[in-house]
Amino acid sequence: MALLAERLSRRTVCLGVMAVSLVSFVAINIIAQDRLTGWRVDLTEDRRFTISEGTEQVLASIEEPITLRFYRSSDLGTLGPDLEAHADRVADFLTEYAALADGMLVIERYDPRPFSPEEDQAVADGLTGVPIGLSGEQAYLGLAGLNMTDDREAIGYLAPERLDFVEYDLTRLIHDLANPDKPVLQVVGDLPLYGLPTAQFERWAVVDSLEEVFDVRRTFGELDRIEDDVDVVLLGQPRDLPARTAYALDQYALRGGRMLLVLDPLFETGALPQQPPSGFTGMDALLEAWGLDIEPNTVLGDRQRGMRVQLLDQGRPVVTTYPIWFTADAAQFDLDDPALGQLQRLAFNSPGAVALREDTAMTLAPLVETTSDVATFSSAELMQPDPLAIIDSYAPEGERRTLIARIEGAVEPAFPDGPPEDVDTAAAGEHLDEAAEPLSLVVITDADFLADRSWIQRQQLLGQSFAVPIANNGDFVVNALESLAGADGLTGLRGRGFDPRPFVVIDEMERDAERRYRASEQQLVARLEETQAKIDEIRAEEVAEGVVLTSAQEEAVLSFREELLAIRQELRDVRFALDEEVEGLAWRLRVLNIWAVPAVVALFAIGLLVWRRRQGERSAGA
Repeated sequence: MALLAERLSRRTVCLGVMAVSLVSFVAINIIAQDRLTGWRVDLTEDRRFTISEGTEQVLASIEEPITLRFYRSSDLGTLGPDLEAHADRVADFLTEYAALADGMLVIERYDPRPFSPEEDQAVADGLTGVPIGLSGEQAYLGLAGLNMTDDREAIGYLAPERLDFVEYDLTRLIHDLANPDKPVLQVVGDLPLYGLPTAQFERWAVVDSLEEVFDVRRTFGELDRIEDDVDVVLLGQPRDLPARTAYALDQYALRGGRMLLVLDPLFETGALPQQPPSGFTGMDALLEAWGLDIEPNTVLGDRQRGMRVQLLDQGRPVVTTYPIWFTADAAQFDLDDPALGQLQRLAFNSPGAVALREDTAMTLAPLVETTSDVATFSSAELMQPDPLAIIDSYAPEGERRTLIARIEGAVEPAFPDGPPEDVDTAAAGEHLDEAAEPLSLVVITDADFLADRSWIQRQQLLGQSFAVPIANNGDFVVNALESLAGADGLTGLRGRGFDPRPFVVIDEMERDAERRYRASEQQLVARLEETQAKIDEIRAEEVAEGVVLTSAQEEAVLSFREELLAIRQELRDVRFALDEEVEGLAWRLRVLNIWAVPAVVALFAIGLLVWRRRQGERSAGA
């Protein structure tokens, strides 16, 4: 009886503890929701939900009050809970921004209901609505800002697809309002930043990034001089640089210019079908004067970082590594350089290599390099590439090559005897025959690096198109130009939120499996072609001589055909083995992640429960 009473007492205590715990849990949540709304713990690896140091610096630098109008429709929930949660996150960011800005940031919040004055104001401020009904109603989630001098900036729609880049988007808008005077960027060359005829002249996404930071001046025709108010020059892929423009660039370099140079031995984005590579003509004198060694027809491949592509091999889809298109990550970056400090991945398409000439006094600091598994190819042989043949003939050099470099120093004049005859000397100004200041130069050996297809994906949502980065190419271009122009700006913030998580071990295992099976496959293909050639030879002899094959020849043909079928079966087995090994690896990883880890946790919990019961029984028995 006493034992029963003791067990009932223990059960009563347990139930009481559970009831008190439940009440306490609810009470703590109510108190936290009311009193601790500003408290949070960020457990992400890159502190993604914590205001960055770069944002704090921008907020601290505000000298005159800025007003932000945050438009958030109460009907957003009809479009899904994810959009509502995204709006909550934006609202939290703005609250923290206002607290850090020490009164210099005023947040006004509006609910632009359909056909209300607030909706009219949202449209006037440049916001873009999304449809929420069949009768034309619109919902809004956007931001408009203005400073004391009536400069205006807006984010028409805070798309959830840019969730990871919310902080950058908000801070960039505030930075632009706090610093309305932008540095001047002069664009020179034939890089089709504003689109190609084959793409309906749709300008590249990097232009939007540039115009956010710089006052961009496009160059039409030839130049006699780079004006003194130009802070930095982007010289991109000149097809045939006129002597007048080359002279203007040379004089700018001698005056201590700052320049981003983009030269590509195989510009795939801008090439016409079957067009032979033309390199970059008209640049020889400048490259020599600036001490640069860039081979116009040599392309690099990096097998270790090569991208996976799908192609048809004898009518069958095959996925293989294409080393001419590859990525570089932080292990290949100079992370001490401000242009790269926050970036994660850059993507390259058929780039070249940059080095210094032996007779130059310039200095070169590699910013991005290949791995040691690099090989070189002629740009001509890559106009119609065969990825399988490239893999088979791949011959790694074993030494890293420089893809992007920062180069500085006093340059030699490219026109020591004076300007060309057609230069307007009055417009060009005083001729310099020696460097007055050192040149600051960043060189990118890949013009495709700036093209949309290399670093962004276009996504559609509710009739809106958004550019979502898959690499940091655009961030690097803006960072490099900003560092050359001597401005800090948002260099430390770009790239925040972009966090690719490649399966490095899996990728390497896939490459190893492919190399093993590809060697066997090529041997079988060679035997297949040899056997087919023997059959064709016998048949050709029959047609040429007009005689019927002897029984021995018929038997030989039959034997060859049987061998042909056997080889084809072996070839299918090899290809199946390749696919099976890769798929088997993926299946094992899925099992490990979906079942194995939860199973271990469950077994641990069961074991703990059994142990506690046994301990309780022993205590009761005692």
